[in-house]
Amino acid sequence: EASLAQYKDRAYTPETIGGAKADRAALNKLADVLAAKRREVKAQYLAPYENFERQCKEVEGMIAAASKAIDAQVKEFEGVEKERKRGTIIEIYQSIAGELVAMVPPAAVWNPKWLNKTYSIDAIRMELEATVQRIHESMETIQREAASKLHSFPALSRDIFQSFYSLFPKRTDADR
Repeated sequence: EASLAQYKDRAYTPETIGGAKADRAALNKLADVLAAKRREVKAQYLAPYENFERQCKEVEGMIAAASKAIDAQVKEFEGVEKERKRGTIIEIYQSIAGELVAMVPPAAVWNPKWLNKTYSIDAIRMELEATVQRIHESMETIQREAASKLHSFPALSRDIFQSFYSLFPKRTDADR
């Protein structure tokens, strides 16, 4: 620091510009030597760390591979469990719905949450029973309403036919 102080307040003139260039070159060379030594010391200190880091990354990769293999097995097992549960739910629906299954297939009442582990078969059964009950009630309402409307259908049909027929011009014997 003391040797740099001599350059701090130095003023160069046109006559001493050659000395300024030499001073600048000496300072730049000193900075280059210092930077090279710093990089050399840093590399020496970091060598053990870089070796440690490389070993850690290698072990982390082996751990990740083992974890991925286990994850694949877990997902396969969970998939099998979900398919088994899906089959059980469909069987329950078919037993509750009976002949209704032909008109309302399981997909029409399916709730994707049923496949969650936390959703119990008993809760699903209760939901299916309630759903089938609502469907039966809705069908009874439709049948009741339709029956009350359809008793006048023959007369309505005749009126529509006569209205439609009246749209055509009447033909006479001469037109034939």
